[in-house]
Order: sequence, then C-alpha cells, then structure tokens
Amino acid sequence: MKKSRIICFTIAILTTQAIGAPAGFWDDLMRAGSKGDEAVAAAARAERVAGDLARGNAARGAVSREVGDAADAAARARSVRTLLNATLHQPDPALLRRIDALAPQEMEAALVLARGSRRMIDVVPDVATRGRLLREGGADLVAAAGLHGDELAREAAHLDALVAAGQLSARIADQAALARFAEVMRAGDGGAWTFWKTYVAPHWKKWAAGGTLVVYLANPEFFHDGAGKVTEEGARRMTVFLGKIAEGGAKGAAEGGKAAVRGVWQRFSAHYLHGPDAWMSWVGLGVVCWILGILLPRTRRWCIAPLKWFFRKPKSN
Repeated sequence: MKKSRIICFTIAILTTQAIGAPAGFWDDLMRAGSKGDEAVAAAARAERVAGDLARGNAARGAVSREVGDAADAAARARSVRTLLNATLHQPDPALLRRIDALAPQEMEAALVLARGSRRMIDVVPDVATRGRLLREGGADLVAAAGLHGDELAREAAHLDALVAAGQLSARIADQAALARFAEVMRAGDGGAWTFWKTYVAPHWKKWAAGGTLVVYLANPEFFHDGAGKVTEEGARRMTVFLGKIAEGGAKGAAEGGKAAVRGVWQRFSAHYLHGPDAWMSWVGLGVVCWILGILLPRTRRWCIAPLKWFFRKPKSN
C-alpha cells in the first residue's frame, strides 16, 4: 500500500492541470495531510517537470524504445495505458479517471513519473534515505529515474552518500547537489546520462576528489553535446582536471596498437614462415631486406661489399 500511495501522489500532482485544480492546491493538501512534513516538497515541482516531459522528446523516446514508433496514435496510447496500469498497484478509481482525461503526451509523462516513483522505492528501501533523496532531488529525480532506470537511482544514492561524508559540496550552482544532479540528468534527451555512465561512473573518486564533478554539474554543456559526446572543450577540461584518466586512455590505445602489430606478425609468420615452402619466404624476405639496405645511405656500403668480390680483377702472379 505504501508503494501505491507514493506512486499515486506523483500521478495526482501530474494531473493538477488536467482537472483544473488551483495552483499549489495539491502541495498544500499533502503538506497538511502529512502534518507539515516538508518531504512533500519533492512533489511540488511535479507539475513543471510533467509539463517539460510532455513537451519534450525524452518521455516519448523512452516510451518508443519499449512500445515502438507505432503509426497508429490510438494503438500507442493503449500500449502506454497498459504499461501504466501494470506500474500502478491498486490505484484509486478517481485517479484512473484523471489519467483517462490526460492527453497522449501527458500520459507518457505520467508513465515516466510513475515508474520513477516505483524505482526509487525498489532501489532505496531505507525510508529515511529515500525521503532525503526525494526532498532534495524532487520530481526531477523521480523523472530521471523513470527515464533512465534503476542505475540512475543508485547513482543518486551514491552522490547523496558523498555529500553526507563531506566528500562533495552540498550545493552546486545555487542548488542542493542532488537537485542539480537530478535536473541535469532529467533535462534534454539523455545526453547527460550517456556521458555520466561512460566517463563519470567508472571514475567516481577522481571526479569527486579534484572538484571536477562540481564543475561538470554546474556546466555540463562545457563537457558534452546534447547526445552526450565529448566536445573539444570538454576533452581539454577532462585532460586538465583528470590527467590520469586521459593518460590511462592513451596508454590503453598504445597497448592496443602493440597488440594489433603482434597479431599481424603472428598471422604472417603462421602463413608464410612455417611449413615445407617456408624457405622461399625466407629468401624473399632476405632479398627485400637487402634491397632496402641498398636504398639507405648508411647501410649501402655493407650491402654492396659482398658483391665487390665478383667484379674485382684477380691478381696476376
């Protein structure tokens, strides 16, 4: 029942505009019902976030990856409704009527928020920790988890732990660190999350220790484009701030090149330098080396020296 209530609260806030409730009505109602618990402030931004999801491409892209780009809008809407029904547990009939009144884009946004709520419950079972994450991350965090899955919820919990341990600034760009993380990960079409998974998550300690994580969350556009690909400026900054990572990448590339050379030589040796006809390959290889030696000034004299004997006149007795 607790899971259902949390998910239902999220959807109820989402449908505020659809049912014509006054602005802030649901915020005040939940705050009063929870005896002033400020944890409900997490839902206060749900209307804005839901509007952004409905107007943007992120929710549509996430849904399309699951149901496909159906040419029939009605079929797509039915698929989304089925997924939403499967996400909600024992929903209130009144809530279902409000969902039915949503426009197709709003229903897709509702699915993202419902799934995000469920994932936060599943990934962060501790009530106190989850309450702190929701208070600071708000509806942006719920939406980001709905868009990107359980892994994002775990990354948010990890970031929260770093802040609690004093290893990361509590505020970034005039926001709580977790709120900024959630906003960056939720915005756009997923480029920030792609970048995060590729470059930040595998090197958490390096990003946090040097303060680079704060710089990135404050200005992610300095590091990557909308698709999450590193920009020229981002590469420069990563090289300056995270030299070890860049050095490791260069070392990996060098080792990869050596391995490729070894592979080519092994294949050449197996095919041409072994077997009954290998002597011809060795003779041919020797001739090639001798010709190259003649072409090079420093080795030309040594390569020609053995031939001088054939052109030298014999000494007369």
